[in-house]
Amino acid sequence: MQKNGKPNSSNFIFSMAKPKIKANKAVKIEHIRMEERSQKNKRRSFINTCILWAFIGFNLFMLIWMIVEIGGATKHLAESKSTAEKIGISIGTRLGTSIMISIWVAGDVILGLFAFFNKSKK
Repeated sequence: MQKNGKPNSSNFIFSMAKPKIKANKAVKIEHIRMEERSQKNKRRSFINTCILWAFIGFNLFMLIWMIVEIGGATKHLAESKSTAEKIGISIGTRLGTSIMISIWVAGDVILGLFAFFNKSKK
């Protein structure tokens, strides 16, 4: 500033180009928000961890069961000799697979809701 109280042009330009303080404040605020998020994501309790692992284990079990069931049906289909036997095996495989998928979906919904609502609290 000049002595008469009016800003000279060079100081005015440099004062306009100093929003670094605001940017630093924004960075600090974002850093605080990230710390709050990390504090929100606390560890699950033992029961919550067991529910989550039950959900994962159920999915793995159903996947293995599905692979074994389809593999067995494929083996029987290859060994069958008559057309009626092949049709019966394919119909039975489709019915069994649809029942297994229904069980899988129902179990996933139930265990998924337990796992979702048993997250750790703030």
